[in-house]
Order: sequence, then C-alpha cells, then structure tokens
Amino acid sequence: MTAINPVPDTAVRQQLLEKLLEETNSATWSELYIRHGAPIAEEVPLLAAKAQGGSDKVRRNAARLLALSPTAVAKAALRKLVAETADPAVFGRALAGLLDEPDAKELAGARPKMVEQALRSDDAEAAAAAVRAAPLIGLATADPELKQRLFDPDYHVRTATLEALAEHGAGALEPTLRELLSSDPKNLFPSKANMYAALCKSTDRQTAAVFRQSLQGADTERVLDFSNGVFLSHSRQPWLRQLMLELSAEAGHPARWMALDRLWDWNDPALQHELALICLAELEKRLPKERSNKLINDNQLDTCIAKLNKFLGHEYTFRELFELRDAARARLLPAAVPDAPK
Repeated sequence: MTAINPVPDTAVRQQLLEKLLEETNSATWSELYIRHGAPIAEEVPLLAAKAQGGSDKVRRNAARLLALSPTAVAKAALRKLVAETADPAVFGRALAGLLDEPDAKELAGARPKMVEQALRSDDAEAAAAAVRAAPLIGLATADPELKQRLFDPDYHVRTATLEALAEHGAGALEPTLRELLSSDPKNLFPSKANMYAALCKSTDRQTAAVFRQSLQGADTERVLDFSNGVFLSHSRQPWLRQLMLELSAEAGHPARWMALDRLWDWNDPALQHELALICLAELEKRLPKERSNKLINDNQLDTCIAKLNKFLGHEYTFRELFELRDAARARLLPAAVPDAPK
C-alpha cells in the first residue's frame, strides 16, 4: 500500500513559507518547497508584499515563489512586480513566471533597461530569465553579455542562453556555437540538441560541413541530439535539405535513417519521391535473390519499409517484401517490369 503525504495544515504551511522566504541554501530550499508545495491563492498577498520589501533574500525568494504559483492572483502579482520593482534580481525572477504568457513580449518590452540589468545581475535565476527575454526586446546576439552568459558558471544560465538561441537563431554567436559543437572539452552542454537547433536556422551553407564533421563516428546520443535539433528548429534551409538528403543515401552513416525520417516529415511530395527511391534501392540490395514468402527480419530495412508503405498507401508485411518491391518499382519506375516468379 502506497503512503500518501498529507497536505500540510494552515499553520504548518505558514511555518514552511516563512522558512522558504529566509532560506539561502538551494538544497534546503528545495526540501522545504517539496513539503510546502506551490503557493496557493491565500498566500499570494503575503508573498507580493514580501517581494516589494524586506531583505534581498526575502524579496528574491518571494518572487521565486510567486513565479511557481499557478494561480491567477499570482500572475497578477507578478505583472505588478515586473512593472514596478527597481530590483533587477526580483524583476528577473518575476519575469520568469510570465515568459510563457501571451503578453510576455509586451511585459519585457515595457522595461527593456530592466531586462538588460537583470541580464547583468549576479542572481543566476534573474539572468536565466533575462537571456530568454533578450530576444523579446530586440537585444542583438552581438551583445557581449549574451556570449558571456553562454559560458556562465551556472548550468541553468548557460542552458537558458542556448535555448534562446535555439528558438530565435544564433546570429552573431554562430561561430561560437560551431566551435562548441566541434569541441566542448569542459562538457558545458551535455546535450547538443539546442546547439543543432540554433545552427539549423543559419543561412550559411558552410554549416553543413560543420554538421558533417560533428557526426563523424557519432554515437546514438549524438545522433539523437542532431535529430531533436533538426526537429526543434523547424528549419527548411536549402543547405540542410541537401545535407539530410545526402545522409539519407549514405550507407553506413550513423545518422542515415534518422535523417531520412526527419526529411520525410517535411511532407514535400518531390522530396518524398527522392527518399522513396533511396528506400527502394536499399530494399533491392537487401532482398535475397530467390523470391519467397519467408519472414525477412532485417532491422536495417525498418525505416525503408515504413516509408515505402506510406508512399504506396498499403501495409506490406515482412513476408511481402517482394510484393512491396514490385509495387514500389511500378510506382517509382513506371517502365520497370516485375521479376518473374521463380
């Protein structure tokens, strides 16, 4: 029988909240927060008042707690804080709770100087929020502070910076990301997905060579990062299309089937025709010479069979691969004549 942690009563919640407002140790703060939970509507007035007055730690903790509350009154309190506070750390922490709101751009744009001050704050949470808000106020990627935050000692600030570049493009920081993709000796970014996503938006076709180099002898994790980066970028750059098409046809390349998968999902009929031809060639290469209805289990064919079935609008099984080949030939190579049964 699973034990269920009881919801703290009002008095206990109050005690925990007071401790949360005073705590500076991150591990202890997290433990207290797990016990307390997200602030409820009745706790918002106290937090809003604390965020406006008191010591630095109390104001910052209050702003953090308001940002963690899912209540409408907390969102209203955060908007008031963002509009009125003169503390860059409190501003950044409060803005963090509003960056996914529809009016985030307007909120950040109303106080661009505060966004810049939060970006330069010694408070990691405020800085992480500010790098996400920087594109909303039109702050150029050439700003030296953004590059500095990309190498920030705090992991959350680094990842927030990279996420912003992945969403809006790397711009002036493209050379820096190319270098990091090629060599990240300090492992600043264990996952390279957002790095790929940011660079996928590049208009520089030389980026294809950078990607190729980064995928030489790639392990499964790196290929997955590349796949996720392409997906997250929503990019349709011509150089990316050509690279993915080349990888799709390159026997033995570790990213081959991922590239074909991702490229197929662009839903371009002409492109899917090219990919189907690649799949047909692979199928013909791997089929035994003797036609039979025996089960052919070849995991190297999984992607190709799935794509040819989609292309043909029919589900051929692994016992019907000769029939799949003949149907694909007829569709893709109209002049082709099916092999005679043996």
